[in-house]
Amino acid sequence: MNESALRESFGRIKEDIERLRAEITELRQENAALREQIKDVGRTPVQVQPAPALEQEVAKKLNRNKKGIIKQKILELLDQGIPVIEVKDRIVDQQKYCAKASFYRYVEELKKDGKFIEVTR
Repeated sequence: MNESALRESFGRIKEDIERLRAEITELRQENAALREQIKDVGRTPVQVQPAPALEQEVAKKLNRNKKGIIKQKILELLDQGIPVIEVKDRIVDQQKYCAKASFYRYVEELKKDGKFIEVTR
C-alpha cells in the first residue's frame, strides 16, 4: 500500500472514531435524562383512591353472608333436579363461588340440617 492510501484509510478510521464518540456522548446524555425521570417517578407519591363507604359496607356484608348465599344457590340447583356433581361443576368450576372442599362441606351441613337428602341409585 502506498502512503496516500494509508493516510486516507486512517482518516476514515479517525472520522468513524469521532462519530462514535459523539454518539456515545449523546447516549450518555439521554441515559442521564432517563435516570432523572426514573428518580422523579420514584419520588411522586401514588394516591390510592379509597373505596366509597357504601361499597365497603356491601362487600363486608356479602363476605359475612357468603356461606349462606352459596348454600342457597346449591339448594336452588338441587331443587331443579340437577345432580350434586353437576351442581359442584357449576358452583366450583364454572362460577368459582367457593373451593371444592368448601362446597362439599356446605353440602354436608345441608344434609345435617335436613334441607337436602342425597338420593343414591
